[in-house]
Amino acid sequence: MDVVTLETFDGRTQAAAAEALPALVWLIPLLYPLAAPAMAWSAALAHTGGIAGVAALIASVSWAMSGPFVAVLVLNYLDQTGRSRSQHRLAVSGALFAAITPPFYAGLANWLALAHAGAFWGEAFYGTAALVAVVSVTTTPSASAPVVSLRRVHGYAAALITVFALAHVANHAAAIASLSAHTAVLSVLRPIYRERIIEIALVASIVLQIVSGVVLTWRSHLRKTTAIRNVQAVSGLYLAVFLGSHLLATLGGRQHADTTFAWATGGPSGLMARAGLLFMLPYYSLSVLALFVHLGCQARWNLARILPVTSARWISHGLMATGVLAAAVIALAACGVHILS
Repeated sequence: MDVVTLETFDGRTQAAAAEALPALVWLIPLLYPLAAPAMAWSAALAHTGGIAGVAALIASVSWAMSGPFVAVLVLNYLDQTGRSRSQHRLAVSGALFAAITPPFYAGLANWLALAHAGAFWGEAFYGTAALVAVVSVTTTPSASAPVVSLRRVHGYAAALITVFALAHVANHAAAIASLSAHTAVLSVLRPIYRERIIEIALVASIVLQIVSGVVLTWRSHLRKTTAIRNVQAVSGLYLAVFLGSHLLATLGGRQHADTTFAWATGGPSGLMARAGLLFMLPYYSLSVLALFVHLGCQARWNLARILPVTSARWISHGLMATGVLAAAVIALAACGVHILS
């Protein structure tokens, strides 16, 4: 009798949690515009030397970075408790929108600036959120198109992007030594990837990667899957939005500035010196982490064909751990920490 009561209680608790998921997960993107002023305020407080300011800064940055992690937790919860994603579409769409909020929010500023509509940043953000919610509950994805062919296109496009991205991350990581070290590496890499043919191929690959990745995610987002697949989908979707945002910002920015690490982080002193730019910290840090996590997930599937499963898993985890380290190093450099200067 006691066991039945406990099982019933657990079932009711899970049902209540599932019903509350949409409201809880949508809070992350809906409150995200408050993250920037929260980080600016806490950074100013931290500059006074108070421990409360440091704690507030850590909390606000963590909050701004929570979207992708919460997205994975929500998707895993629905799958592992046997909940139908089709019956919880609002929770699924909220999780995916929360995952892409940092790059979408930052990228939206660039897109609106091009249209000379920067004053409507907030309206555009919340309007997009409303559109995503409406589409999620009124539209069912079609699975009629050849997914296998699309995955091949996605994989081919990823090859060139991966080479460039890893070199780009290494270049940014060099800034932890000094900005001059970053510039020295950049002077070697830039003539290569700005070669006309290579640059066109790279931009085309990025466009193909974004479109194919978004389509693949849309077609599969209501299907139950494994935890590692959820991690791969969330990291890939983050990268798709980040690549679109970052490509636009860089191509536009280099028309009137030298797009070095100092340009990307608001000046030689970094993001901490200009608290209004701190919202770029989660934007950049999560992009580096998402890159290595996405690569780690794919490496696990590919290597499992030729290596023992355990070895493939360890290599996958090693790539993800490298991503954590690279993200931390670049974040420190972005905040003005340079060992040799």
